[in-house]
Parts: sequence; structure tokens; C-alpha cells
Amino acid sequence: MDKVLVTGASGFLGGHLVRHLRVSGYCILAYYRSEASKEILINKVNYLYSIDDLDRPFDDFSIYAVIHLATNYGREKNSCEDLIETNIGLPLKLARLATLGGCKLFINTDTFFTKMDSYSYLSDYTSTKKLAWEYIKSLYPDRRETIFCNMVLFHVFGENDSQSKFIPWLISELMKDSMSPIPLTSCTQTRDFIYVDDVVHAYEQVLKSYSSHRDFQTFEVGSGSSVCLKDFVCEIKDSLNSKGFRTRELAFGLIPQREGEIDNFVANTKDLRNIGWVKRWTWKDAIENLIASHPSK
Repeated sequence: MDKVLVTGASGFLGGHLVRHLRVSGYCILAYYRSEASKEILINKVNYLYSIDDLDRPFDDFSIYAVIHLATNYGREKNSCEDLIETNIGLPLKLARLATLGGCKLFINTDTFFTKMDSYSYLSDYTSTKKLAWEYIKSLYPDRRETIFCNMVLFHVFGENDSQSKFIPWLISELMKDSMSPIPLTSCTQTRDFIYVDDVVHAYEQVLKSYSSHRDFQTFEVGSGSSVCLKDFVCEIKDSLNSKGFRTRELAFGLIPQREGEIDNFVANTKDLRNIGWVKRWTWKDAIENLIASHPSK
């Protein structure tokens, strides 16, 4: 049974990924940072380690792959030191341990924001994620057993995401018992939304086909097409209504667009498709599935 070490396993994407990989027959190792994350993970992974014992999994086992998902968005007034440690220090330490331990594959997780020339939103988060991948490429250029890959995530959505994210926030706002409309921007920009189930299968496909990857290969993880944000928002409202939920009205144009807002950016999924990945969910079907799984009134 191949052993896969996952960071960020207690998070949104991590939770979906470890559950699927265990069902697929992988032995999952994970770290926890707090007692709360330990409680979340204790029955969901095969082996659990404190983040303070970073090297211990590599001492205990021969690890097939490392999937680095842990990230710090800097949304909760974290210090610069915390941001740098999580987004740069941690992946560099793990990359070193992976190469020394003879791991076959190291999968780094990145954001499409790093592809932007200038974008002020979450700039500290974006800068640190970009630097981490650049440092990995520069520090490990020599021949070695470990292959490094980079997963550039676009707009991932699905069940159990944080309420600080736009879609969970919107669903919560739509279902509030309030007569006032929800103030929004014009929502005319387009986005490449991808359902979390399709993202999980992308990671699994990269795991399965590691021997065919170019070293430091980047995979863009999106649907490969864009949808107008306004249409996406209205579809969520319509889906809630069709399931019997009473929803608030939407007030488009009451809030100005964020400065430097991206109008359109779409993932190039050619490399993923070349290794056998296939998108399974349309954005409308994914919204319907997300709403169907929402707790009842």
C-alpha cells in the first residue's frame, strides 16, 4: 500500500482528498497543528503526527509521495512570520525531507493568483506561494529520485468549505431570515470554477502517473472554461429556491469592483488531460449537488 503524506489534511480540499485516497487504497499520513485539527483527523487518516515532529513520518516509513496543501491566506491578521513559515518555510523543509527520504513525488499546491503580474488582493499570500515554488526549483535542480510537480488551483468550490470563502458566504447570506437584499458588485467578470471532486481526481491522476511527469511540471487545475460570475450567483439562488429554501434578493452593482479585479482567466488543462484526467462535473450540476447536500431548513 503506497504511503502518501498530506499537509493541510484537516482543511477543505485536504478533507476531500484524504477521504478519497483512502478509499482508493492509499495509506494516508498527515500532520496536525492543534488539538482541534487532531480531533478532525484522528479517524480519517492512517497515521497522524504533530507538525512539530516534521521529520518523524520520514523516519517511520518509506513514503511514496508528499502532497503539500497547507496554506496561510493571511486573512486573520497573521504575522508576516506566520505567513512566511507556512507558505515558504514548511514546503522547503518538506521538500528537503522528501528528497532525503527517496520519495517518488512531491506535489506542491499553488494558486492561479501567482500567474498575475499585479493583483493587490491577498498579495502577501500570493507572493509567498510564488516564492515557495521558485525556491524549490532553484534549490533542487540536480538529479534526484524525487519528481516535483506544481498544482495551480483556480476557483475550487464544494461541500465543507470555509465560511470566509465567497460561495459558502453567499449561500449563508441567501438563506438568512432578512428582507434586505444582498449587496454585490456588478459580477460581470468571468471565473473558472471547478468542483472539488474534479480537483481531487486531478491530484489522484498526478499520483498515478508520476513517472510520466516532467520535473517541475505545472498542472493548471480548473474546468478549462469560464462562466460569468453573475450567472453563477443566480444559479445558486435558483437551485436553493428549487429545493424549497426561501432566499433573499440579490442587489447587483451596489458595491464597487475590487481595484485591479481580474476580468477573465481560464485554466489550460491540456497537461492534466494528457495524463488521463477528465472533468466530470459541469458547473450547474456541481451547484445542484452542493445545494442538495446542504443541511435542511
